[in-house]
Amino acid sequence: QLKSHPNIFFCGQITGVEGYLANIASGLFAGINSARLLTNEKMVTFPPTTMFGALNEHVINKEEKGFQPMKANFGLLPPFADKIKPKKARYQAYSDRAIKAMELFLENNGI
Repeated sequence: QLKSHPNIFFCGQITGVEGYLANIASGLFAGINSARLLTNEKMVTFPPTTMFGALNEHVINKEEKGFQPMKANFGLLPPFADKIKPKKARYQAYSDRAIKAMELFLENNGI
């Protein structure tokens, strides 16, 4: 969303994401929020524990200097308090956490 003109939304590579999933995620995010703006509903942000939310956090919290476009990857997700090993189990835990967060998000936001 453009700060100076909040009725203009961006998605895709121009936002600082790369790859099919990231571009689809940013388009879905922009589409949902532009529709919500038109219907005077509160705009939403996906949970940061989901890949959609983590990509959004990357773009929003970017540093002006040295910013690099980002593809979807597990390194964007908030880590667990305790290290989960092996990697396969950690990735499964990230996925399970994201599914629960997304289900709750969709339920609470009427999406």
